[in-house]
Amino acid sequence: MKNTNNINTLTNESLAAMMSEFEIKKAIELFSDLDSFLNKYKYCSCFVDNDEDFVSFLEYLEIEENLRMGYLI
Repeated sequence: MKNTNNINTLTNESLAAMMSEFEIKKAIELFSDLDSFLNKYKYCSCFVDNDEDFVSFLEYLEIEENLRMGYLI
């Protein structure tokens, strides 16, 4: 199967432009800065074959928040 993942080829600035103000604030709250979040988001996206199979920014932030609170997903 061909990998059609393009998330990790985008710059952090272009990814940040796709995020809502709420998502940016939440990312900074959880990761201390936006670049840390975007780098981790891009890294994790490498493990799926297609961008459409990967979670949205908001879903990723919700998962991260739940994991930090000790909830198993």
